[in-house]
Amino acid sequence: MTVSEIIADALTDLGVLAAGEVVTAADEATCLRAFKNIMQSMPGFGTGRDLTDVVVDTSPYTPKMNERILWTGTGALTLNLPALVDGYQPHNGDRVAVTSGGNTFFYVYIPSRAVWLSVQDITGATDSPLGPEHDEALTALLAARVARRFGVPVTADIMRDAASASRVLVRSKDRRQVWDDNAILN
Repeated sequence: MTVSEIIADALTDLGVLAAGEVVTAADEATCLRAFKNIMQSMPGFGTGRDLTDVVVDTSPYTPKMNERILWTGTGALTLNLPALVDGYQPHNGDRVAVTSGGNTFFYVYIPSRAVWLSVQDITGATDSPLGPEHDEALTALLAARVARRFGVPVTADIMRDAASASRVLVRSKDRRQVWDDNAILN
């Protein structure tokens, strides 16, 4: 799925969009901002690993997965975001953040394209950053996040779906952690 399809599904689930209707540009922009916020705050949903702060003062720099780079050098920082990190391919939604001058920029790994994508550069045409196994969970989280913006009361059903989505993402993180730990031990 693309992010636009996730947005359309979330608005349909909320009853904002009827079957066969197309999402307006304004509504997509509203949902896209919320989607990007969700991607940046994944540990707050209980998924994704917490970011580890690393002070960097020389460029270029090759980060490890789930690092928050605190740039203290002068000039521009050049990041090398590799397809393999410590010999392992990054997972769906692994993140790297760069903080410089009070601004933080997030990058998320999209395995279907084998690329790191700036969260700020996510568009409606972007493939789902967490892969197809998490599309429904992202749809439920987005619906809960934007319901009030569209005048839809946040019902018990919406909250239940969002809580269920968080549990799906947490189980996925736990399975990845076990795999990563076993790979490191072997």
